[in-house]
Amino acid sequence: KMVKKKGRALVGILLLLLGVVIAVQAIPDPWALRPHYHVLPLANWLNDPNGPMYYKGYYHLFYQYSPDANGGVKWWGHDVSKDLAFWTRLPVALVPDHPYDKDGIWSGSATLLDDGTPVLAYTGVQGNQEHQCLAYPADPSDPLLQKWVKYDKNPILDNPPPPVASGNWRDDTTAWKSGGLWRMLLGASFNSTTGGALLYSSSDFHTWTYDHPFATGGQHGSMWECPDFYALDGQYVLKSSSFPFDYWGLGRYNEKAQVFEATSVTTKVDFSSLYYASKSFFDPVGNRRILYGWVMEDEPNAAAKGWQGIQALPREVTVNTTYNKVQAKPLSSLSLLRKSSVSQDVSIAAGSAVTLKNVTGNQLEIKALFRGLPANGPVNVGVRVLQTTKGSQQNYTSVYYASTGSAATGQVCIDRRKSGTVGGTGLQCESFPWPLRGSLDLHIFVDHSIIEAFASQGLVRGSTRVYFDMSDASALQAGVFASTTGITAQVTAYTLTSCY
Repeated sequence: KMVKKKGRALVGILLLLLGVVIAVQAIPDPWALRPHYHVLPLANWLNDPNGPMYYKGYYHLFYQYSPDANGGVKWWGHDVSKDLAFWTRLPVALVPDHPYDKDGIWSGSATLLDDGTPVLAYTGVQGNQEHQCLAYPADPSDPLLQKWVKYDKNPILDNPPPPVASGNWRDDTTAWKSGGLWRMLLGASFNSTTGGALLYSSSDFHTWTYDHPFATGGQHGSMWECPDFYALDGQYVLKSSSFPFDYWGLGRYNEKAQVFEATSVTTKVDFSSLYYASKSFFDPVGNRRILYGWVMEDEPNAAAKGWQGIQALPREVTVNTTYNKVQAKPLSSLSLLRKSSVSQDVSIAAGSAVTLKNVTGNQLEIKALFRGLPANGPVNVGVRVLQTTKGSQQNYTSVYYASTGSAATGQVCIDRRKSGTVGGTGLQCESFPWPLRGSLDLHIFVDHSIIEAFASQGLVRGSTRVYFDMSDASALQAGVFASTTGITAQVTAYTLTSCY
């Protein structure tokens, strides 16, 4: 009897433990949520992309890194790639080891000097003071640029011009040549009320002089961070980060007055409030402008995962001449990540959704071309991803185009209201007054807890985060839906491999 009692007690304990295990498994595994084909450190914290460039056969991407998963003091992480698809992590490039940057090495850029030598310009933080600093490669013959030496006369700029406060003056841009001088911008806030970009000039890249405001206001926000300025398709782009969004617009570069003159309205670089601090560079191999951006987390107690923040997928930036807007589409080299594909043509009954055949998982790329959209009248068409059914509960995140009537009312949306996420939920949309409503293309990337979506060849772009139990990736499906009759979808889905 005593043996039977002990046996029953042991069974009870095992069942209790099993219940605990089952309960734990119902909580999203933080490492199952971790993206696989996006750039991110092995652990801890990542934010702004810094200093992207091409040098001696390698693409370099630096980024804000902290060994503290909560953020803490920032260093510069460093990854390299031969093709912008697969990456290798290198040791950190810059650490806060001088008085002028002891409290953080904040964002900055890379510039190639006239002799081809790269130099990093960054903001060093010392208490409430922000300083502008330089670093050079210890061995310029090393294509991996694994060691950097700080300029012995740092900081190159110590105080901002009034009425800019020292804590509102940062994020050096890539420099360019104009009128025989190097030119560089810094993001700033004037009287803590108006954002803008300050122009500096130098003849030797060491001694810099403040000239005047290059641009102010217009791009939203009381503080411009991470400014970016470059020529593109015969025009110029000025971009600023004004939390929580990035904005850009087209204009002219008046080299005589050394100012930017806007010729278009500003638009969001990405309509998500999770995408921020973007930075671009010119790729001399592909003769193209490439953009990176930080996608932050969107869940309570995010640091408990042991990692936070990822780099968005690289995007090729061009000018859409029809709308006179900047657009950005996924970089073509991302196709190197594809492992397998499934293609299918789907007819969608009005008001229905169709689950795609043999499309499962959470490492996907989906390209959908919808045809038969009515020229006028209400319409709603899109793609569902991370779709799963447990009992009567169906969860999914949808990416779609919708209009209540005329094309002028159109918008592209990412909807997490039925995603089952433990993080932020809700609906994010961007106006898309699109008159060419016969067809619509959506290009969507799903990488565990991140979704990136592009409509009409990148004319509209959005990103989001979704966190829920992904322990059984094979149970996660995808589908297409439409609100009106006569709509078909030509879909190709790819499974993608890790970028490391």
